[in-house]
Amino acid sequence: MSEGVDYASVVLSPVGLRNAGKTFACRYLSGGSPANPHPKDITAFEAGALHAVGMDVVLVWETDGRTGPLMGTAGGQADGAAAVAQARQLGVPAGVCLYFAIDFGAGSNNLPALRAYFAAARAVCHAAGYRCGDYGGMVTVTGDAGYVDLVWQTYAWSGGQWYTGAGHAIEQYSNGATVAGISVDLDRTTAADFGQWAAQGVPDVTMPAVGFKQGIIHMLFTLGREGTDTAAERDYWAGRLADDGSNLEELVNLIVYGAGNPTTGAEVVAEVKAAAGGFAGLSADVAKLKAAAGQATATSPAGATATHAHGLEIAGTTVKTSGPV
Repeated sequence: MSEGVDYASVVLSPVGLRNAGKTFACRYLSGGSPANPHPKDITAFEAGALHAVGMDVVLVWETDGRTGPLMGTAGGQADGAAAVAQARQLGVPAGVCLYFAIDFGAGSNNLPALRAYFAAARAVCHAAGYRCGDYGGMVTVTGDAGYVDLVWQTYAWSGGQWYTGAGHAIEQYSNGATVAGISVDLDRTTAADFGQWAAQGVPDVTMPAVGFKQGIIHMLFTLGREGTDTAAERDYWAGRLADDGSNLEELVNLIVYGAGNPTTGAEVVAEVKAAAGGFAGLSADVAKLKAAAGQATATSPAGATATHAHGLEIAGTTVKTSGPV
């Protein structure tokens, strides 16, 4: 059994979560996109930050947790298609479970609609290579068993009872806890396979022979980025990186968040600094990275090293990302 959290509309520290003993985070899909972000939705940036510190991610679709599900088949087809589209946009691999939330105290009279909803949603998910799960109270998870692959039960609307049947994977057992200084819900797994988008780690990155600054840009593109990591792009951004690294934070904002992101400028810097860990906390170690960048000429000098909070290390011509948190 492992411990995790679920949360919405906040910026958390991945390192803070790991230091608190949490190994997974349950996060929302609700139809947002880079062009039209929804505040509670997970982003590729956040998923990368969680994965970078070894945390798994659980994905749950929810708009209001009621309207779509009570529409039955039509709701399941629509929500299933939207969840699959967003998962693909995030790069979620096949085999991951997309949970769908029933966020109200469903009664037995709601079960025909809910079963039709999950049958339709599961068909869409399976066709796309994903699994399908439900989130809800005792009536929901027992009544929909057989229509989903995995079950995430909340203690709410469960009357102190826990489902133990097929697909039992996650239990949400408390709300309003404080972890890493933020209010979250607490979850625990009941199976090794709970449909997680597993942390695969980020491979070490060998810097291009053309120069150390290009290697730093390559690192930023690799660890969660906007844009395409091509030689031309690396050369362009390396050309904008000052020799002393004094504008590195500016480039982090542009490369990681993208110029079109609504959260830019001072807001981005404040957000990054507040995150205090993982790749999201890059600015906490920006001085070291600036120093490394400043030592660069054509290639990295021997012994030039900078270490990042989540284990990222720049040593010689290699960006190592497999170090300890």
